[in-house]
Amino acid sequence: MSRLGAISAGRSAASRPRVRSGLARSCGACVLALALGFAAVGRAEVQERSIASPALGRDLPHVVYTPPPETVRGRTPALVLLLHGTVSRGGDWITMAKAAETLDRLIAAGRLRPVVALMPDAGNSWYVDSAALGGPGDYQRAILDDLLPAIEKQWRTDPRREARAVAGISMGGFGALRFAFARPELFVAAASMSGAFWTRSDQRTRPPEIVARIFQGAFGTPFDRDRFVALSPLGEAARLDPARAPAVMFIAGREDRFRTLEESRDLAARFAERGIASDIAEVPGDHDWGTWERSLEPVLLFIERAFAAAR
Repeated sequence: MSRLGAISAGRSAASRPRVRSGLARSCGACVLALALGFAAVGRAEVQERSIASPALGRDLPHVVYTPPPETVRGRTPALVLLLHGTVSRGGDWITMAKAAETLDRLIAAGRLRPVVALMPDAGNSWYVDSAALGGPGDYQRAILDDLLPAIEKQWRTDPRREARAVAGISMGGFGALRFAFARPELFVAAASMSGAFWTRSDQRTRPPEIVARIFQGAFGTPFDRDRFVALSPLGEAARLDPARAPAVMFIAGREDRFRTLEESRDLAARFAERGIASDIAEVPGDHDWGTWERSLEPVLLFIERAFAAAR
């Protein structure tokens, strides 16, 4: 049983009145899940799935949250892409950050429109294309060109920029901003939660084995600092017309051991110099899932405001 299945099985029915975790692994299960769509009355759905990714040359696992059908009522759901950090996976948003519960609560209260949340597995890819360098693979293309269109088709989400947002934790915060800046036609909002931006340190000063473990060849072997900077959110921002920039939010824990709150402030100041505005918030906590669980609600409310402003 996967971690999603194990967590779901360990909860009592009373403790999860709306959320049902389902695993769509076999082809038959995938067809069934697709046919059902939003038809499971009264319950949100959390499904672990995979698709064939031409960009990767292999399957791309992912988790999909779909809202309770009664909250949709003929409306077209928006889409929120949630990116994990290093040594993590998409399903950790559900099991560690309690994302389904937060989404359920905000949608039921009318504070967030119905959304489909997409949580892909990306390894330590840093959300860049790296196959040509011998790295983890072409994950930007896999997620944005293979997975995203497939999910929008399967779950009939609103395909407009005004109804898409991306957020991520740590490495995923780096990925969320670079995705939104590199492909501004796709996302109206981007949020970084304890983003790992390395604005205050140089990876080349670290032992090679640590750099190899963190980046796993995503920026070349040996680590290519110039490539890292060019593909970072700051590098992508330098090539972005500020008029096309998404709404941007930074949030981090006050006690973050990696000082990501200070890094976020540094990056926000550099964005401001380029005419890109951003919101900054902080919560109690370190660089951990408890902090990201607390951060998720303000991030989703920020995304809702961006959706509303775009409409």
